[in-house]
Amino acid sequence: MVTDGTMSIEAALDDSETRQLLLAEIEAASPTGQEMTLALSAPRMTLSPYPFDLSVEDGVFRVGSCAATTESDIRTISRHIASVTGLNDFECQVALGAPDENWLATAQLAVELLTDLPDAAISIRDRVMVLTLGESDIDDRVDMIVQRVRERMPTGYSLLVDRMVLEEAPTPEVVTAPKDLTITIAPGLISAVGGIAGDAAVETVLSYTQTAYPGHSLTLDLIASDPGSAPALADTLALVDILNQLDTGTIRIAEETIRITGTGEGIGLSGQIESTLNSRLTGNREVELDIEEYERVEPEIVAELPDVMKSPAECQEEIVAAQQDVRINFAPSSASLDVTSARPLDGIARILATCPTVQVAIEGYTDSSGGEDMNQRISQQRADAVLDALLARGVFLDRLTATGYGEATPIASNDTAEGREANRRIEFTLSAPVTPTDEDEDE
Repeated sequence: MVTDGTMSIEAALDDSETRQLLLAEIEAASPTGQEMTLALSAPRMTLSPYPFDLSVEDGVFRVGSCAATTESDIRTISRHIASVTGLNDFECQVALGAPDENWLATAQLAVELLTDLPDAAISIRDRVMVLTLGESDIDDRVDMIVQRVRERMPTGYSLLVDRMVLEEAPTPEVVTAPKDLTITIAPGLISAVGGIAGDAAVETVLSYTQTAYPGHSLTLDLIASDPGSAPALADTLALVDILNQLDTGTIRIAEETIRITGTGEGIGLSGQIESTLNSRLTGNREVELDIEEYERVEPEIVAELPDVMKSPAECQEEIVAAQQDVRINFAPSSASLDVTSARPLDGIARILATCPTVQVAIEGYTDSSGGEDMNQRISQQRADAVLDALLARGVFLDRLTATGYGEATPIASNDTAEGREANRRIEFTLSAPVTPTDEDEDE
């Protein structure tokens, strides 16, 4: 795009190497003196766990690991660190993987906490903040400071205090892939970050995962590590197979332990996973399992129609009431129905059976997070998922339509978490069937 003599180029590229090559070609081809604005982005790294490290010793601050989701968040945390500590020379990397939208505020709170202590260090991994104290900090004043910070922490975050002698503060460095291996599965997505034993193992794991999970988006940031500390290739492939038994979950492979957390279908799933790993793992790592198991809820088929039929308005009112206690929910950033949605969907199918002639419009809405095109697409996918679920419960297709409206028509403010949650919704609009007129019949 050219505006007032200035050429602007925006593009999302496959990788950093492509970005560098394209930059060189554009600069070589541009006329001398041509004003140009370039916005060429490459895919962001995914970090798990999500890190932030800050330390102070004798009044001197140092930033270790630092990450934020967007360039805007990087500027925000950088300005905050500079204003509170006076520190400007440090690296902070744009990366995916932040546990939620409260991550930035928690990192800012950690900076403020450290300014009240002469020798201490803060380390945040996902939603856990650990405060390590130097000898000069261990007094009654610390308890008061810690309590004040805990009262301000977002819901779901915790602050732990390690009253040990402070070791030498880490030197600033760019965030790199952690040595331990972390593998995560979510609807339509698999990510793996960390080290694997052997140079050839990285390509093998990539190829194996692509074959085992077609249709999933893969985010892999793997490095070849020493065989003595990183998991063996055979163990890594066994753990990749375990992901197939989980709806969502995380596998963290440390030097001495393998910890598996997540959600999966089937009572006794933990025992099945443990038995599989006992037969396939080659190392001596201790396996820790924390799996939330659930029984499959079979759709309730509406077999018979009641004697009393209701008006569209009556059915509309009952459908709204059916979602008061338990809403129709989806997995984050996905069109996969959450298992808790079975109850309201069963109720709605029973209600629709009492008005068998009305037309049902299923409407999907999102909040304003993300781009408009993405929001419209996921709202359509969610509306389609609800339509399919009602079909499975005996509601006829010729009565149903599904439309996604994206972020249009919000019912609450998108500036708060509660408002955004309210705007992510499924609505039903019922109407009487259109009956043909005499003129239509004559035609």
